[in-house]
Amino acid sequence: MPRYQKLVELVVALPETETHISTEPALPEWALWTWGAKYLPEHIHLDRDSFLKALAQLEGEKFGSFNQGGPIVLGLGLLLRECNQAQEVEEDDPEVSHLDFLLNSNLGIQRAEDVLCAVGSVIARLEQGSVGMNPEEVDNHKDKEDAEKKAGGHAEERTASEGGGEEEEAPIQAPPKKRKRQGSKNTQEKAATIEDGEQKSKRALGMGL
Repeated sequence: MPRYQKLVELVVALPETETHISTEPALPEWALWTWGAKYLPEHIHLDRDSFLKALAQLEGEKFGSFNQGGPIVLGLGLLLRECNQAQEVEEDDPEVSHLDFLLNSNLGIQRAEDVLCAVGSVIARLEQGSVGMNPEEVDNHKDKEDAEKKAGGHAEERTASEGGGEEEEAPIQAPPKKRKRQGSKNTQEKAATIEDGEQKSKRALGMGL
């Protein structure tokens, strides 16, 4: 159930608690972590109105934290599980053959679709950031965010204009070429003497001396 898994991920990512909670959420008695029964109450299986009422409670409760949203995710998950079990139940199964409410359950494919629609509604509310807000509060929150974005943009423009933009980089200058120093007079004379001696030695060897 990718849609339900997405809801789980969104709720897990919420802050753990909320600071503005005034009342406890009105949820079904079985949408609690302490619910220990293997199946949901009989009236959820047999009474359509009871099912729809419980689903509406889970779908309509607004929350903004994991502690408040966890039971809602749990309740929707239990409804989905119960719908699947009601479809797969077999009369000759000794574990459920005595459970008339499960054998005659009204839960099935259509009820599972109803639950998934509720899951989608909660996901949309979370993604819009409107959890725990009425429509007027949502509009005010959006207006505040837009104003903050505009203010941030103006501040960046002022900073750029006051700074005069980025400084131009100075052109890279090539290092000055080293000039060859002229050798001293004594050095030149020594070089000429060595060269003249080498040439004389070569002539002497050529003449057989």
